[in-house]
Amino acid sequence: MPQTALLILNRARDNRDTAERARRLARGFADDSVIENLTRYADELEQQALDLERRARTIAETISETAALSADIHGLVAEVRTRLRALRPGS
Repeated sequence: MPQTALLILNRARDNRDTAERARRLARGFADDSVIENLTRYADELEQQALDLERRARTIAETISETAALSADIHGLVAEVRTRLRALRPGS
């Protein structure tokens, strides 16, 4: 997997870990407003993690598609060169 995608996935994992810690912390409070704030924060982190995972997947797919297209282009260039050589006088 491309380095950029891995970095984004690591960030997503960190967000999920922080969200879980916030939820555990919220369970230790009796104050409803603190619980609500921590839970909302955890939900936001989870959403960010989902967004980051989508981005990482898109980046990985784009890089994979680009590599495949690049290989196709290199193959076509090699084929054109071969055919041009065959057309040259004295070949």
